[in-house]
Amino acid sequence: MRVVALISVLNEHRHINACLEHLFRQEVEVYLMDTGSTDGTPELAERHLGSGLIQVERISRPQHFSLPAILRRK
Repeated sequence: MRVVALISVLNEHRHINACLEHLFRQEVEVYLMDTGSTDGTPELAERHLGSGLIQVERISRPQHFSLPAILRRK
């Protein structure tokens, strides 16, 4: 069985490596949606492409946080 985590992030540079590595150790693949990070989160995550990270999708940052919009995208 294939398990894929759909994760949306915003400015998680400090935590993204540990999060991804933990999921990969559990044999969970990750599809990452970045909602406009300005701290290099997507670039850091992209180092894991092909090693458990399926894709980094960049979504333009909405004017206001909208959980329903993120959930619809997921």
